[in-house]
Amino acid sequence: MSDKLLSELIRKVREDNNLTQATFGRFFEPTVAQSTVAKWEKGDLLPNRKHFPKIASLLNLTLEEFFDLVGKQLIEEGIAASIFEDTIYVPNKRHFNVLNRGVKSWNRWREKNYMVIPQLAGAKPKKEYLDEIDFNHADLRGSYLQKKSLRASNLRGADLRGANLSNVDLVDSDLTEADLSGANLTRVNLTNANLWGANLSEAIIVDGILCNANFKEANLSNADLSHADMRGANLNQANLEYAILKYCFVYGISDWDTNLNKAVQKELSICPHKTYSMYVDCIENARLKLLEINSRDLPEIYKYANKLQTAISENRASFKEKLEKIQKSKKADNET
Repeated sequence: MSDKLLSELIRKVREDNNLTQATFGRFFEPTVAQSTVAKWEKGDLLPNRKHFPKIASLLNLTLEEFFDLVGKQLIEEGIAASIFEDTIYVPNKRHFNVLNRGVKSWNRWREKNYMVIPQLAGAKPKKEYLDEIDFNHADLRGSYLQKKSLRASNLRGADLRGANLSNVDLVDSDLTEADLSGANLTRVNLTNANLWGANLSEAIIVDGILCNANFKEANLSNADLSHADMRGANLNQANLEYAILKYCFVYGISDWDTNLNKAVQKELSICPHKTYSMYVDCIENARLKLLEINSRDLPEIYKYANKLQTAISENRASFKEKLEKIQKSKKADNET
């Protein structure tokens, strides 16, 4: 195995996607300079570990597969095979104790202390079910909420930067203007969730369920949405610049004024059900493709529409004739 395997993989993924070094650098947040990308490819410098998920996705690899390939090199270079930073957050002890009493106790406390911003950065809640919890504008940076159930919860304006939300159930939850930048949302369920104006830049949303979610005006720049189920999602005026959209399900999405500049798009399914296979490589073409498919049935639709219109016209004419006969009969009776 080459001691510069990672460098070779980076050059390969950039060239396979027809990207310049400068453009490739913009897939990361903050942007990586062209000179830095050049050093990566030469093996003079290794990427920061927070860049590994994006590189793995562009290579069509899971993180586990990526680490299997380059793990030995990373260990030799003294880099831990982890995507998380070493930032340590400590939640407010009192706030955390109230949270661990359960949702009802927490929500009552919030009602009484509505002016207090919950300080729960780095928290690891004990309860598995946190449905309908009030985390409105709470500080949840770097919190560990993986595999928790937060259905129909209030997370409006919550600070979830760098939080671990993998496998979290957020169905019907309100995350309006929440900050989820850099958060781990792998396999999250956001069905019917409201993320209007939310910040999801650099978020990892691989295998996420985003059906009918509202991402209007949300910032998804540099986010990784590989394999996400986005059927029926609202992406109007959302920013997906430099996002990764590969092998996603996009049937029925709304994408008016969506910014897809430099986004990587590949094999996007436009079928209503996962059992069918029909793909496009560009969201902008999805609507045109469906229109093309549906237009094949237009002649039959016109045919039946004309038949129906003819039948309606004939019924009207027949009714008019019967009405005229009745009126003439009444007139004749009156004259006699």
